[in-house]
Amino acid sequence: MNDTVRTLDELEIGDSVQMRTVDGTTIGGEATVIDFDPEERLRVELEPDNEDERIRYDVRAKRIDGEWTAPQARKYEPNQKDWQTLGEVTDVRRE
Repeated sequence: MNDTVRTLDELEIGDSVQMRTVDGTTIGGEATVIDFDPEERLRVELEPDNEDERIRYDVRAKRIDGEWTAPQARKYEPNQKDWQTLGEVTDVRRE
């Protein structure tokens, strides 16, 4: 398990989290959904601290042939038809 996946696995509902993607984009918010199956997948959903906006972030990793893929971040805004891919998560910090 790589360090980023390990940190995501250690999060708890309600934790305040900041993440950075490979292109330097910073995302953050409160962990509202954590779905972890150690043999298959990890998914963490974040809601930003700004409650006026209904933006959500989603970070996912899969386990393939015993190895974890790099976690990928996505963003959803109410005016969008689908999730927008933000890229690989390179840094995770619980605040």
